[in-house]
Amino acid sequence: MPSLTLLPIAIAALLAASPLPHQPLRIGRGDANAQGNAVVAICVDQAQPAWTLLYGVLPQDGKRPCARADMQRVAQRDFPALQRRLHAWLLHEDQPEASVAERVVALARQQPGMPVGLTWDGGMAITANDYTSAERRLAAYRADPQGYAAKYWRRSGER
Repeated sequence: MPSLTLLPIAIAALLAASPLPHQPLRIGRGDANAQGNAVVAICVDQAQPAWTLLYGVLPQDGKRPCARADMQRVAQRDFPALQRRLHAWLLHEDQPEASVAERVVALARQQPGMPVGLTWDGGMAITANDYTSAERRLAAYRADPQGYAAKYWRRSGER
């Protein structure tokens, strides 16, 4: 049985011989170093009222359907309309200068295959906790919109 003290040395030797460090970071089938125009479409899931999920589709996956049948496939030429639609969907945007709808679309373009979410209140969702938190916040808002706004939103005049 090999010594456990030699295990880190063996792993380091394997990694040094591997071509992986010279390749770009891969996320799903997407390439983290992809240019913003590398995607041919964005798949959009708006089935949940608290958040919208998006992910970019690479040219080699262009014929493949979105992950779920109820997702909408948005062609590259329609990305500006998608940004406007997402912005209009927001119930509140605490930092409108951040242009979160545009940033979420840009992230889907730059990180194809990586799902990213836009929440109803202008946040971004990456982890399962982010999506769950958005659902809890929307439930609290719907239960008492004025009380929620007074407690959590910094500005008046929200949409």
